[in-house]
Amino acid sequence: MPREGDRGELEGRLIEYISRARWWPWKTGERAPFITKLVEKNGFVHVRVSDGENLYQASFIEGDNPGLPGDRVIPFKGRFLYEAEYDSRFLENIREVSGVTLELAGDFDPAITSARPLTLDSTNVVSLLENRRGEKAVLKSYRLLPKVNMEYLCLVKLSREGFKNTPRVRGLIHEDGDPIALILQFITGFNDAGYPFYEELSSWLGSRDIRLNLGLSAKLGVVTAGLHEALNKPGDKGFFGLEEITNNDISRWEERLSRRVNFIYEKFDEYATIKDYEWLGYWRDVFDKKEIEVVEEARSLLDKYKGGLKARIHQDLHLLQMIYNPSEGEFYIIDFEGEPGRSNDEKVEKEPPLRDVASLVRSFHYLSFSAVMNWSSLSLDHVARSLLGEDPALQWRKRHLTSMIYSYLADTLRGDIHGFGEKIIAGLDEYLKPWVVERALYEAVYELMYRPGWSPIPILGLLRIY
Repeated sequence: MPREGDRGELEGRLIEYISRARWWPWKTGERAPFITKLVEKNGFVHVRVSDGENLYQASFIEGDNPGLPGDRVIPFKGRFLYEAEYDSRFLENIREVSGVTLELAGDFDPAITSARPLTLDSTNVVSLLENRRGEKAVLKSYRLLPKVNMEYLCLVKLSREGFKNTPRVRGLIHEDGDPIALILQFITGFNDAGYPFYEELSSWLGSRDIRLNLGLSAKLGVVTAGLHEALNKPGDKGFFGLEEITNNDISRWEERLSRRVNFIYEKFDEYATIKDYEWLGYWRDVFDKKEIEVVEEARSLLDKYKGGLKARIHQDLHLLQMIYNPSEGEFYIIDFEGEPGRSNDEKVEKEPPLRDVASLVRSFHYLSFSAVMNWSSLSLDHVARSLLGEDPALQWRKRHLTSMIYSYLADTLRGDIHGFGEKIIAGLDEYLKPWVVERALYEAVYELMYRPGWSPIPILGLLRIY
């Protein structure tokens, strides 16, 4: 490990690494990382970093080349430093850092025999641990330390409530009172819960005679209902629990619609000047022709929520946030970080439970689009234009969504977490539509920022609920 005289060089290497790390948001140099805490001991380094507004944390460990990609290691003094969560020595070292507490389930053995990345495509560090008893667990270490860690609060709450469709919490790591990492039950299965639906739709597109497994979508509705009930128990107050929707809530949601519409126009206009993206002009015209009618209707329908209830919801619920275990026939919700791109205040807002249902509706739109594109062997743009007319997956999607939504309502109406009683069934489309539109606008914003070639998919989603 570096001697005291090497500390300045160590800090320089760490700052250089952090400046280009996936989780550092200021890669163009507007803000430089400033180390506020550095602990080094026995080949282990732990830092807290500030960008002037937000706090981050990271740990590194010294070793031989761990087999990580070159941009994930720091050559130093003939050896390597790399993010310590990918090493079996992490738990034994992090617990020795001042201000850090490690709380483990009584039956979890902390003697870790192996650790490896579960993914390298996440802003947080996610690794797969195995202890000497052979138990596997997921270590999720947060790089950004938000003012309110929504995922931590939700997973701890759900674990304590005994909700079986999320991973059980096996350990908690705090630093100076802030949650910095979770150790979670490892769930086996398909990492994309859309897989069984995609396979079925692919077969159905080839032969409409196959029997649909509507029990699968009904199960999805039951799981979502159970999630909402567990997050909003009678007597829950503060971060969890039901609250009456106010006029201010509705005004804020209406303003969000307008803000997203304006952003979409701005991004479409930017791409109009960029070579190879001229074709997006067609989709700007589609958006322009339909936007006022669709968004104004959604805005007016939000008024129906006056006097209803808002709740703690998932906020970014879609099939890629779940694992499907075929042997159990169960869905497990694994990610609770909230909708990307929201401010800290927006992430902790409560919203109507049907917003999560609308997010799942939109997830089925993405899934069916992908299946139709694969089935037709045509380009994304070509498929999207054809779907402005006939949608070959429409009947398949409607049947599954009907099964999911009515299973969800059958469970949630018992406790009436919506606040409308059975009125919500009679006026279902009017209650659901504003949130389908709101979610599609979010998706259009996201795609135009990160994957502009995919933006026709959410633009299509503005034109139909199911």
